[in-house]
Amino acid sequence: FQMCFFFKQKTAYEISACLVGSEMCIRDRYKVTLNFTGEDVHGINIQYFDTIAVCSSICVLKTGYLFGAAELGNHGFYQFLSIGTDEESPIITDSTMSRDQLVTFLPRNLKNLTLIEDHESLSSITEMKVDDLTGEGNPQIYVLCAAGRRSSLRVLRHGLAVNELAVSPLPGRPIAVWTIKNSLEDELDKYIILSFKTQNTTATLVLSIGEKVVEVFDSGFDSAKETIHVGLLEDDAMIQVFPNGIRHIRRDRRINQWAVSYTHLTLPTIYSVQISGVAGSLKK
Repeated sequence: FQMCFFFKQKTAYEISACLVGSEMCIRDRYKVTLNFTGEDVHGINIQYFDTIAVCSSICVLKTGYLFGAAELGNHGFYQFLSIGTDEESPIITDSTMSRDQLVTFLPRNLKNLTLIEDHESLSSITEMKVDDLTGEGNPQIYVLCAAGRRSSLRVLRHGLAVNELAVSPLPGRPIAVWTIKNSLEDELDKYIILSFKTQNTTATLVLSIGEKVVEVFDSGFDSAKETIHVGLLEDDAMIQVFPNGIRHIRRDRRINQWAVSYTHLTLPTIYSVQISGVAGSLKK
């Protein structure tokens, strides 16, 4: 009966029955086979298997794959092509050999494993610089990663790639932005609501979302007010909250509006059937 194990061993020049190794960070994998009968082990064979990156840990999957969490650089996801039993000249040492009979080898290209996928990793970062060296208007992060032949220079940019679908000039910088559906059953939002406030003026801009993004004037929102919250009720009525009142816009565009009598509204929250977080009293 035979049982196979895979060990990480940090040596390229000495393999013995007791797995003696040095502190050299070589990336070799060995197949260890125990020959035993019952509870009696009568032989241990160690065979050079393959060389991959130095790993802090490895995981062998039952489906025939190996994941190596590299100490430096990208991690590797490998597939087993064989378990080393069909090699013509395997490099093997076993427990019957004396300690003076050393077996040497040179690391080779992958033979029993094949790399399926690289998983990007910045480990370990040796140097970092944040600067806008390309003149993009936003700083990039430049990092030196890993060491030796696995070292690399990588450039990180903030955010995700943006595809520009529409451009609408704005009268200024909005203080708040919302999107809202025309109905709770709709999959996509219908309107973009932007609120503006300057030292002298307040305004709300309503944009309709379609093949183009255009400003609309029949949404029912009060464009002269500073909007502090927007929501959609269960009956598909839209709510516009501004500092001194609430505007209730039905689907048929009938409008009810309430004003605060002596104070301002703060921290409004809109649920499907109610509005809460209102400070002050209301009058119709």
